[in-house]
Amino acid sequence: MSTVQLDALEGGVTRLRLASGRGNPLGPDTVNDLHDAVLSLSAAPPRALLVDAGDSPIFSGGFALPVIAHFERAALRSFLGTYVDVLAGVLRLPCPSVCAVNGHAMAAGFILSLATDFRVVRTGRLKLGLPEVDLGVPVPAGPQALLAARTSFQHALRLCTTAETIDGEEALRIGLADRLAPNANEAGLALARTLANKPGAGLGRSFVSRPLATRMLAEEARCHELFLDAWFSDAAQARIQAQAARLSGRK
Repeated sequence: MSTVQLDALEGGVTRLRLASGRGNPLGPDTVNDLHDAVLSLSAAPPRALLVDAGDSPIFSGGFALPVIAHFERAALRSFLGTYVDVLAGVLRLPCPSVCAVNGHAMAAGFILSLATDFRVVRTGRLKLGLPEVDLGVPVPAGPQALLAARTSFQHALRLCTTAETIDGEEALRIGLADRLAPNANEAGLALARTLANKPGAGLGRSFVSRPLATRMLAEEARCHELFLDAWFSDAAQARIQAQAARLSGRK
């Protein structure tokens, strides 16, 4: 059963829904399903794309750490490469895209939301951020470049070094959110339908988004092995394995 669902909606909008279980973790199966979904969308683009997580209180908690914590270097390299390809694939779609963040979005789940053109974030108590920094692991270079493009270099630097979490209001203030709404799924769908009705369905966005995808992939290639060195350092591994055990319910 796929952990990602694609549904064609009225008005030329396709909905991509994360459905990988509690917290919508991004494990190998989900990242592969996302990759396949983006390939399908590239082959037959809709007028607009909506990404959401249904009624889940968590859009995505990020990578499935209890799984990937046990990966050897080659397996982790491949996994991260597929994930970054997903981000680039969404950026390169010839249609406008919206992410409805109706719940917490952390780590790789937060970065996934940045691949779309627009983000509609739920008002109220909600956390966005990069907590993996507290494990002693840097945010990969490609996602850092994407984050900086969506806000500013300084705001990206702050989030990538402090592990600070922000809410929707702060995300709107620094440009990471485009709109706030009590129900982000409904507001995100409304925005996607508006964009789908525009002449050309947003083809001009490729003038900006395709170069961003190229720049992100170049930064990732330049620093990927350095990231893996940091991940597999003794200090980071001690924290990663302890956190993976905690999330798995082991002491």
